[in-house]
Amino acid sequence: MLSRNKIKIIGDISYLKKIEKLSLAGNRIREIDNITKLLYLKDLKLNNNKITVIPKNFTKNTRLRFLDLGNNRLTKIIELRKFLNLIHLNVWNNPIMSSKKNEEILKNFPRLEIFNQRKVEGARRSRKYRRRVNSKR
Repeated sequence: MLSRNKIKIIGDISYLKKIEKLSLAGNRIREIDNITKLLYLKDLKLNNNKITVIPKNFTKNTRLRFLDLGNNRLTKIIELRKFLNLIHLNVWNNPIMSSKKNEEILKNFPRLEIFNQRKVEGARRSRKYRRRVNSKR
């Protein structure tokens, strides 16, 4: 966990190839290009940073199930459409939320169970995800 460390730039992290969870929340990060090299990531927390753009090659991270980009400066999330395994997405408090409706965003992510910290109506819950959420209570 590298949260709340005033990090501005993500350097070369390619040596962390098989890392599955990474939290860089509460920093000053603007670009996330180097995260695209972490192809085993399942859980990524980048909330409370200064990220404006999701790079096109970020779609290589297809194993992502949990992605928190809340409280950044995102203006579009179109490049996230390839994340078919994504079940938890947070983009709350980004400029994107004022320019698109929730329904439009939800159409791009049919497997979402949690969107902006709220349960998606009609979402099927996986047994593993329910256990993870319940264990945190």
